[in-house]
Amino acid sequence: MGPPSVGSNLAAVLVRDLRLCYSRNSPPVIDGANMTILKGAIYGLLGASGCGKTSLLKCLVGLCKPDSGKELALHSDFTIAENMYFFGQLLGMPLEKIYERISFLCSFFQLLPANRFVEHLSGGQQRRVSLAVALMHQPPFLILDEPTVGLDPVLREAIWRYFLVLSKVDGVTLLVTTHFIEEIAEAATVGVMKNGKIWCERPPDELMQTYGTATLAESYLKVCQALDFPPAPTEKQALTNAEKKVKETRPVLEKPNSTRRPRLAPASPVKPCPIPESLLTWTNWGPVRSCLRVRALVVKNLLKIMRKVITVLFQLVVPSFVGVVFCLFVGGKPSYLPVGVVNEDKNGSFSKAFLAEISNETVTQKPFPDIRQAFDAVLGEEAWGTIHIPPNYTKELNFRVHSKSLRGYTKGFLVNFFLDATDYTIRNTLQLEILEAHTRYLKVLSHNLTSLNFSLQTIRFTDPFYQAFDFTFREFMSPGLIVATLFALSMSLTALLLVAENQEGIRGRSIVAGVTPVEVITSHAVVQMSMAYMQTVLMLVVFVSVFDTPDEATALLLSMAALYPALLMGGVLWPVEGAPEVLRPFSWAVPQALPAHAMRGVMLRNYTYDNVHVVRAAGVTAGWTLAFMAFAMIMYSLSK
Repeated sequence: MGPPSVGSNLAAVLVRDLRLCYSRNSPPVIDGANMTILKGAIYGLLGASGCGKTSLLKCLVGLCKPDSGKELALHSDFTIAENMYFFGQLLGMPLEKIYERISFLCSFFQLLPANRFVEHLSGGQQRRVSLAVALMHQPPFLILDEPTVGLDPVLREAIWRYFLVLSKVDGVTLLVTTHFIEEIAEAATVGVMKNGKIWCERPPDELMQTYGTATLAESYLKVCQALDFPPAPTEKQALTNAEKKVKETRPVLEKPNSTRRPRLAPASPVKPCPIPESLLTWTNWGPVRSCLRVRALVVKNLLKIMRKVITVLFQLVVPSFVGVVFCLFVGGKPSYLPVGVVNEDKNGSFSKAFLAEISNETVTQKPFPDIRQAFDAVLGEEAWGTIHIPPNYTKELNFRVHSKSLRGYTKGFLVNFFLDATDYTIRNTLQLEILEAHTRYLKVLSHNLTSLNFSLQTIRFTDPFYQAFDFTFREFMSPGLIVATLFALSMSLTALLLVAENQEGIRGRSIVAGVTPVEVITSHAVVQMSMAYMQTVLMLVVFVSVFDTPDEATALLLSMAALYPALLMGGVLWPVEGAPEVLRPFSWAVPQALPAHAMRGVMLRNYTYDNVHVVRAAGVTAGWTLAFMAFAMIMYSLSK
């Protein structure tokens, strides 16, 4: 049985009173549109740009998301044949049919050789590939949005001849939008769309006969002139004027919301066409189609991965690299921590025995002549604490052990340990090491002092430096986290802005206008620095006001940090002293290490702007900022 004729009154598409708004308060893009497309016919939809043609097509295929430009919907890193093969597989076509259609369509659309990558084709060639993909599976209903834009006249005429063959021989229904009016002279129906409404649906011959014109373009012009009413102060008045114009131009124009069916052909009712039997086979059963689509998508993803070797290596290497960095720089026991030692028990054997039990891998002992110099070293970040052994320590301890009476007891046998409590992890590490050394020390003394009680405490942890606060791991992490977050957000936002400018074509216009890379990068730097100030204030409010993180002075705004590996290396999550000693210079070299350290000093140690560590961090931050900006300018210039 051959394809039905246009006069068979089988409707492939029926649209009645369609309305579409992209947002609640926006005016309708499509307002009361009516459309009837007969099976096996070509329906040409005419209309000026912005009248709602593309939005109407999106409604018909279930996509109502607004779009600002034309889409080719092709994989640019695939070849012509691979694109066609992928969509053929996605649509469940047999392999033999896929190869047959690829051969025919590539020859017809002059796309040979088919092993060329889409990204290397011209705009017109890419449009031909997109059209070939749409025709790949010989669908019973084709929706084509300006399919011949950008094609030469000879190829455009050949494509329209092929559309006529599809319509008249294969019974395919086509809905085509175009700006080339004469192209649709052989269409079965022409629809004229304006302001979101379809005002006219007529065969081209009838339209030209009604207006007494020789060409379809002249008829279209007269229809548009009839609809081109002057602007009214209100939408209601505009609609009234439009309806008057419609009545004056009948029988050609129809009232958009009229219940009377447009006069397309015979007056008999239009019936929906039956579902083709080809769509009822087992391969179109939901689960089977889903499996076939998944298979096609898997092949597509594998092919994309194989084409992007650098991306694959990046995905394989980065997790391992981050794991190695994490194991090296996070969770390790801090080692070689400098601790000042003031031993006033010059000739005592017990004091020397105690100091000998402290692990040299954990603590590096730095002797000082008096307690004041040792304290200055801690305040200057040259040491993490001070061990003070009082005079006559050995004599007092020996007296305390052997004496049955507490007369003469002066607590001179207690070793005082002063700690810098600003680093939660290092503080706990030193406390644990001193306690373990004390236990080992008592075991050594037990050989000489048989009456020694192992519960005897000879260590006293005094009030730590910066003792006003009981610092926790939150206080340790928050300064570094502020710095790291500022850098990550600034970097990501700048990258998004640059990519958006490239996609929107703004960068090209800017270059033509004389904009230089220095000006572009400087503009982004100004914006991001302003954002960084505001982000810092908000984060300090959260940490200081909400979670009671201490802040004894005005925090220095340090906005540069590093990437994720630097987050692990730079002392944000774990002290730099926890890394192997040979790798510590690399930790201090990352952009966020010194700024995070200085920020911690500002918030926890009461550092001011003139502190050497703050000044050094500011200098490092400025240096990294200039280095990043110079690198960005170079890359921006090279990417022209």
